[in-house]
Amino acid sequence: MTSDQPILVVGAGPSGLTMACELFRLGIGCRVVDAAPLTEKGSRAIGVSARSLEVLDAFGAAEPLVAKGLRSTSAVFYSQRAPIGRVSANSVRDTRFPFMLTVPQPETERVLNERLAALGGAVEREVELRELIQEPDGRSVTVVLAHADGTVETVNTPWLIGADGAHSVVRKLSGIGFTGEDAKDTFVIVDVLADGGPPVGEGHYYFHPDGLSLVAPLPDGAYRLAATADRDEVQGELTLDRVQRLFSRRIDPAIRITRLRNAGWGVATTQVRPRMASTFRAGRCLIAGDAAHLFGPVGGQGMNGAIQDVQNLAWKLALVSLGAADEALLDTYEAERLPAAHVAMAAASSQTRLGTLKPWFGRTVRDLALRLGTRTGKLNARIVPSLTQLTTTYPANDYLRGGALPGVGQRIPDTEVGDAGDARTLFDLLRRSWFTVLVLGARSDEATQRLADSVAALDGHPAVTTQVIALHRDGAMLDRAGRLHELLDVREPTAYLIRPDGYVAAAGPLAAASSIVAALARFTAVSSAPVSRSDGGR
Repeated sequence: MTSDQPILVVGAGPSGLTMACELFRLGIGCRVVDAAPLTEKGSRAIGVSARSLEVLDAFGAAEPLVAKGLRSTSAVFYSQRAPIGRVSANSVRDTRFPFMLTVPQPETERVLNERLAALGGAVEREVELRELIQEPDGRSVTVVLAHADGTVETVNTPWLIGADGAHSVVRKLSGIGFTGEDAKDTFVIVDVLADGGPPVGEGHYYFHPDGLSLVAPLPDGAYRLAATADRDEVQGELTLDRVQRLFSRRIDPAIRITRLRNAGWGVATTQVRPRMASTFRAGRCLIAGDAAHLFGPVGGQGMNGAIQDVQNLAWKLALVSLGAADEALLDTYEAERLPAAHVAMAAASSQTRLGTLKPWFGRTVRDLALRLGTRTGKLNARIVPSLTQLTTTYPANDYLRGGALPGVGQRIPDTEVGDAGDARTLFDLLRRSWFTVLVLGARSDEATQRLADSVAALDGHPAVTTQVIALHRDGAMLDRAGRLHELLDVREPTAYLIRPDGYVAAAGPLAAASSIVAALARFTAVSSAPVSRSDGGR
């Protein structure tokens, strides 16, 4: 059978589910398929960053997920079992989630599936992508889907999203390259039940001449162990006795392991092969998450990068699908997320190298640097942004104009707004519309109203609303304690264009607000025929 369908998302892991939830939240139907049956896959990825929680919060998934996990606010570093450094998230501000959430991936997927159902979507399981043809007119993709009951379905979709993991069929059939380094590190990744484990609420990094070991407490009382190991050290079956010896030698001999548990990769070892896709888009096919980039397990970059990939992509694809933006907007997905992926890959690799130093001199210098960095606060300043991912910055492009003013290309801080009895934050206000023009430092409402009139006069799509909000240091809509004015170093009345993902697209003096109007107009300048909108996707 043959059918015309809405946007097709292949893969129902965290990236595919987040993509679908975001599209449905924005009024765009999509269809989600996954080749695998619904099964528990072990704990797999276990860390959700502050920024990823903000993404999930936009469609109501953050609070139920936080309720299922452990809040980790510190990371402790050890050298041959002696503490040498600590970083803490206690200084993190301007987010509702100043912590790393430790929660097994199946729980994350369960919450996302529930939110998708509430938004009107569903996942079709045991549906395999077999073939892919980009149509000659460049306006759609035809795919062949094989169902578990033997049914073969030919589907024509305007956009195909590959969120189907490291062995992505979408990536392969689209002809997108996936290259990187040969495997350098072998990791033991296993969950253990143990007596006398390290404290809850902290991640523990153990440096030892034999390699790096990470131990993270899990919500059910177990512990995740990820440890580098020489290949000959882990030949054969990974038994409880062998893992116990690793703990005793590298971590703490007082910890007694009572049981090994499959973390999702099998109770075994895995070799990390960092990979990066040659492009994130081939015509009407786009890839995200592990399909686009593959990192090592250190630092929790993988799943979080995937969630943030699809948030960046979803609103752009929604605008194009509504006919409210030109298809060229989609080119900024790779332009923004590819550099972020390189940064994440470098962070994961550098942290692994830091923990696997073997020469005595290098280890001594590292330990001294961590001790000094802890005392001076420089270790916090370097590592916490990578863990929270709140400071990811996007480079300038045709839709993101940099300049002398702070903030452009950065996430707008989620500061408190309103009077003393109002518990809202800035993100509560931003969710009211697609785009927001935020005015700071204005001494009257006249200039703000003129800007609002100019924004209203734009011939935009009726479904793509833009609001204009003025935050004052005093008045009806307060910037509590002047926090946002301080962070953005506002010295004169200034206007900021905030994108649907909470990033600042443009900034300029309120007296020259035409630059903001022009920046907003770029998003709705449509030169190609719009893609038809889907109302259901099922």
